[in-house]
Amino acid sequence: HVRPFSFAAVQDGHIWFCTATTKDVYRELEANPKFELTAWKPGSGWVIMRGKAVLKDEANEDVRRAGYEHMTGLGESYEGPGDETLTFFTVSEPEAWLCDIDGSWNPVDLER
Repeated sequence: HVRPFSFAAVQDGHIWFCTATTKDVYRELEANPKFELTAWKPGSGWVIMRGKAVLKDEANEDVRRAGYEHMTGLGESYEGPGDETLTFFTVSEPEAWLCDIDGSWNPVDLER
């Protein structure tokens, strides 16, 4: 139930993630929008974020281009930033924690 996402960008006070409408994770989020991700930074612990995926793609041109460049840099193929299979989503009711190997979960204030 936890997925790693390698791209995130902030737009209008919301964190936007990128995936493709052809991926299992997208279809799973359509069926059940409960969302949880994890990301790890060596030497800094990891983050866990939970919420509900909002699949209405409202990413602006800058976020879309950055996501496209990131995803193609990973070896994925898209026709360009406007490719209809490349989609961006945000999370409602987000909660996040910075976690450490000592077992601590330190809440992250996501309010702006």
